[in-house]
Amino acid sequence: MTETTVLRPVIDWGPNADGWEFIIENRTNYELQIDYSPSSNVGWADPKIVPAGQFGSVKGVKGVFDPADIDFSCSRTSGPGWSIVGISSILGDVTRIVRNDNDRVIEAYFPHQSRNEAQRVIFQSVDFWGPNADGWEFTIKNDTAVDLHLQTTVFSNIENGDRPIKAGSTGRVKGMHSPSGGPKNCDFGYYANRGDTRDGVGFTITRDDVGNPKLIPAPCGDIRAQVSAQPRNVGQAVTFVHR
Repeated sequence: MTETTVLRPVIDWGPNADGWEFIIENRTNYELQIDYSPSSNVGWADPKIVPAGQFGSVKGVKGVFDPADIDFSCSRTSGPGWSIVGISSILGDVTRIVRNDNDRVIEAYFPHQSRNEAQRVIFQSVDFWGPNADGWEFTIKNDTAVDLHLQTTVFSNIENGDRPIKAGSTGRVKGMHSPSGGPKNCDFGYYANRGDTRDGVGFTITRDDVGNPKLIPAPCGDIRAQVSAQPRNVGQAVTFVHR
């Protein structure tokens, strides 16, 4: 009987031989928190929170032949924005994986590099939605001679807002975050009399195919609204005036 010996190819893994080694470069404007599950094959992360403009490290665990497949996420410590990165390999054939969330606040990418060096992952700010990432942001200027009262319904998708806004003052309205990423469509109105929609302006806010807001005013009575078109990544401005 003849024994057969199967030889594995000799692969140079460099510092990754005992587990994938990552260098996390945080080019965003936010603190990023590193998270992983017991099944992620992460040995350790240092630090767990990487300050803006700083570096961190993640180390995986040793596999049977190749380094064990690994995945982990980096997310903002407050507010929306995360990316999941990972690496899998079969007999030296390496696949790098990146999944960025739909809020598009941050994004991760691997620059070109070989399997036998520490894997560098760059996180950068995208700021696709700006302050609207967690809900449409409105600055409301009341240039009328009367106080204006915010009116919404349970279906308006408004998180909070100033009610009322005194004559000659400026206030703020904040919409809600969409589970699919970015701001939810929402509606609200400001009126001269509480509970009465006969003198004021209501708004419906939607977004087009590329995310830019579409504000549709519905004025009533003697009060009008001046709306200037703004891109999706800045706060929206509305000025109320008498006709």
